[in-house]
Amino acid sequence: MAILFAVVARGTTILAKHAWCGGNFLEVTEQILAKIPSENNKLTYSHGSYLFHYICHDRIIYLCITDDDFERSRAFSFLSEVKKRFQTTYGSRAQTALPYAMNSEFSSTLAAQMKHHSDPRGSDRVTETQMQVDDLKGIMVRNIDLVAQRGEKLELLIDKTENLVDSSVTFKTTSRNLARAMCMKNLKLTIVIVLVCLVVLYIIVSAACGGLTWHSCDPGWLRSDQIRSLRNTEGNKYQVNNCTASVARALLADLRAPVTVINARSTNLMDDSAANQL
Repeated sequence: MAILFAVVARGTTILAKHAWCGGNFLEVTEQILAKIPSENNKLTYSHGSYLFHYICHDRIIYLCITDDDFERSRAFSFLSEVKKRFQTTYGSRAQTALPYAMNSEFSSTLAAQMKHHSDPRGSDRVTETQMQVDDLKGIMVRNIDLVAQRGEKLELLIDKTENLVDSSVTFKTTSRNLARAMCMKNLKLTIVIVLVCLVVLYIIVSAACGGLTWHSCDPGWLRSDQIRSLRNTEGNKYQVNNCTASVARALLADLRAPVTVINARSTNLMDDSAANQL
């Protein structure tokens, strides 16, 4: 549901317009404008599955076309806002302006307001409710038959292909953003799971290694024990070597003692022999 077409005109002279999608809006609008009286009035025309809402003020007509299920309060809220902006911008110049004199400037305003009021979230619900209570009671809905120049019945033909293309682009963009959001969510979940697994693994290893500091599994402690063991071994070897050296010296002393005695005896014998010879 959206506002399909909007126009600001003086009688049948179009001053500014904007179409939400393709269609024979101008042909139909010319028929509608020709049927609107010049006095100040608000009215809704019904034609097939479409509604034509308009506000006429000081001979300036503010008209929009919507689907028949579009809320009338939103349509007239849109027209009231367009009227206020148009009068503030152009004032009395609209009474003598040439056809499409304001289209280049005011068409963008129409487009922005159409988008704003077509979105249910963008329109002011309080303003719409007040409009519905105060104004819609006096706004009639009339059926209207449109007749083309050739005499056959004129139907409003709308081509929403352009809008469908825009919708498909919007859908692709939304899908891509959704996929990106899901990937980020899965990535965050994976990171959380990995962190939890690491914490659990750390707790298990800590329990097996004698505590959170891993004393019994620390390679530094193993090296210290090995160093102490090697030191003890070297000390034992040193003690053994000292003991062996002491024993050797004692044996050597024992061996030297008889030699000294023998030498002494030999000396005494030699002295006795020399004395006898004398």
